[in-house]
Amino acid sequence: MENPIVMDELEGELKAMPQDDVMVAIKRLEAKVDSLEKGLRKIISIQSVTQTTLNTIESAVKDEWRVGVSEPKKPKMSCTGCKGNHEVFECPNLPTGERIMKCIGAGICINCHLHHGGDCRRKGQCAKCNGKHKTCYHI
Repeated sequence: MENPIVMDELEGELKAMPQDDVMVAIKRLEAKVDSLEKGLRKIISIQSVTQTTLNTIESAVKDEWRVGVSEPKKPKMSCTGCKGNHEVFECPNLPTGERIMKCIGAGICINCHLHHGGDCRRKGQCAKCNGKHKTCYHI
């Protein structure tokens, strides 16, 4: 996109110059434009090669990761109360009221054991009363 202010200045300067000087200036500008175009083509070419190389490296790293490293395992849950393989709010050794308070304190729904900020959309989970709580919280 041409800049009208620059074009006006150039036209003014070119009109004031002798015809031979104008032709020399135009030739210099054309040479500079050609040089810039060559440079841009080279940059685009290098960019393409670089992108291909990055894709190859990325693919190799992904393949190496799949082969050399197993999926990270979830850490085993460890109850701070009895050291069992469950969360503290599910510990059968704690009284029901304390389990409920630990669950609520952790910001976890007593019906679905997920974090959400409101009424649980799942149906009641209690096997004893169909209430909106896990059976381990049944009183």
